[in-house]
Amino acid sequence: MAIVGITSAFIKKTLTASDGAIVVPNLNSDGFEPIIVVKTFVNTTNGPGSNAPAVSGITFGVTALTKFTEIISTGLLRSEIFTLVGLSALRDITVTFAALSGGETAEAVVLVEVYTGVNQSTPLGGTTFTSFVDGATIFSSNIDRPSTSLLTEVAIARVDHALSPAGSDQAEHFRQLQGSGSSAVRATASTAFGKSPAVFKFSWGLGAGGPFDEAAMLVFELLEGSSVGPGTIPARLKRRVTVAGGQNPASPAFLSQELESTRQFSLL
Repeated sequence: MAIVGITSAFIKKTLTASDGAIVVPNLNSDGFEPIIVVKTFVNTTNGPGSNAPAVSGITFGVTALTKFTEIISTGLLRSEIFTLVGLSALRDITVTFAALSGGETAEAVVLVEVYTGVNQSTPLGGTTFTSFVDGATIFSSNIDRPSTSLLTEVAIARVDHALSPAGSDQAEHFRQLQGSGSSAVRATASTAFGKSPAVFKFSWGLGAGGPFDEAAMLVFELLEGSSVGPGTIPARLKRRVTVAGGQNPASPAFLSQELESTRQFSLL
């Protein structure tokens, strides 16, 4: 059965000593062979240092998610990936970060995605990472994959300009900015599906350099589940994105104005 992205939602905020959690309400994971993927993006410039705070735990209702992997830049950026398979329900996602103290803060974005048609015993495959600091204008990462898998990616930056454009092998579906200046975090996500087995290149351009350049990227693989399931598998491969209200999800101007959003997207 083909892997399908059925919904996504995000929240962004400034974490403080008295408010160190992010709640994404009413997430619906209903579907055949589901997986919940939580992607966190944090800039810790005004925190305690050493890439803190990290995520201390994520729950879907009362059920804990499992940490899969993370990427930490050479500076103060951290992105972590947590997952949960096999639970179809309507519940809140609660992301708790390690405690800050005093006047420490951290800018954070949490993106939650739900996919169906994912292998329930071995949902996650290979990963690849890359990061850089001042001096680069493009960064990329290559990964091999079978054509039945879906590759999903996060890129995180602390820059005074946008991460753009995405590479030709991937389709961007998420872009947000939280904070400003050197403490800001830029969060992006993209996917790739439907290509024959080959080396797949994920990349982002950075344009003109700035004083706060720093970025990191993580690509990982979702493995296809059962070959049969409810409904009919389409003969054509296509990507459809629908955002509540009919807004154009490819518009940076629109995305930069979003505060909170729930969107549905299919990668069939």
